[in-house]
Amino acid sequence: MPLCRLTTPDTVAANDTRTQIKLTINVSASTTTTFSGPLNEYFELPQGTAPGTYTIGFTLHDQGHQSVSYGMPGSSSRPVPGGPVILTVTDPTAAGCPFEAGTGIPPLRTDGPVTAQ
Repeated sequence: MPLCRLTTPDTVAANDTRTQIKLTINVSASTTTTFSGPLNEYFELPQGTAPGTYTIGFTLHDQGHQSVSYGMPGSSSRPVPGGPVILTVTDPTAAGCPFEAGTGIPPLRTDGPVTAQ
């Protein structure tokens, strides 16, 4: 298993600020760690995120106040083993999104009157 991956989803519409994005980090035990296994972190897309491709970086901290960064800007960060973690943010109108982001409610029609069915 790679050190880090987006397990769901890896593509999100720019106006979708409600879908939880799951990042799974595989932590390996060593003689100095007390935790080993998958670590899951959930986050939502920040409002106002422009469509594009984003590289996800993260920092791990331990109880001994030591930390290590992967995929973060700067010279002290390490590359993510197995390659970068990528999140694609799409333009919701180009994707033909049938519902308002994360609500399951169809968007308001602007092409004419709405009639009850």
